[in-house]
Amino acid sequence: MPGSVARASGPSLLRSTSYTGSGIGAYLDANDGQGTFDIVAAPYPVLEEGGRPFFGQRDNPLPGQGLAITTQARDVQLAAEFADFAYGEEGHILFNFGIEGESYEWTTDYPGFEGERWAAYTDLMFNDPDGRTLSQMGGLYTRSFYSGPIVQDRQYIFQYANRPSQREAIQIWSQTDADMHMLPNVTATPEESEELAEIMSEVQTYREEMFVRFITGQEPLSNFDAFQARLVQMGIDRAIEIKQDGLERFNAR
Repeated sequence: MPGSVARASGPSLLRSTSYTGSGIGAYLDANDGQGTFDIVAAPYPVLEEGGRPFFGQRDNPLPGQGLAITTQARDVQLAAEFADFAYGEEGHILFNFGIEGESYEWTTDYPGFEGERWAAYTDLMFNDPDGRTLSQMGGLYTRSFYSGPIVQDRQYIFQYANRPSQREAIQIWSQTDADMHMLPNVTATPEESEELAEIMSEVQTYREEMFVRFITGQEPLSNFDAFQARLVQMGIDRAIEIKQDGLERFNAR
């Protein structure tokens, strides 16, 4: 889950956008024992003090990531068995926690969940002798730390976001109205998809460039209207129309 974080070092304060694990976790893991800075979550911005953020990070129940078996697969049955393996108990444990005895051990004494059977990550995951962070180790042993056609286990996220500041960040960044305003995964026709890709490839490049320029002050905010006008010239209204048509088809199903 990404959001705004504040990093403090002495009297100074730095704001940036990052993630719970690969941001807050990775930086604080690298800083362990030095105490030169701390990282805490900042809420999403609002127009008026005390307001609830209109939007924030939130995934759809089906975020658009998955697995497909193509006609070029040499062994369709084996590929299907591999995909299905992730949803059985053995595959679920493997993809969330890795290899028993190396990356995790079973315990019933995990702090705060005593008595519950818990797949606890080992010291290797938290204190890799080669200096890799928990995020990096999770990427070596699991799929839960990034994504894929699996079901992520709640035990993974409690350990991945094991610092109080990370768990607090999840709570802070969850307090938005994103679920009311986020567009569902709508589909476009083949013709619309081609047109949308042509428009958005140029729009996204321009938007990202101008986003950085506005944030860094290279472009004054007084030019924001001109920025929006340029997006219209690039076809953003047509892109919105295509998305609206897809939403109407979605709602009519």
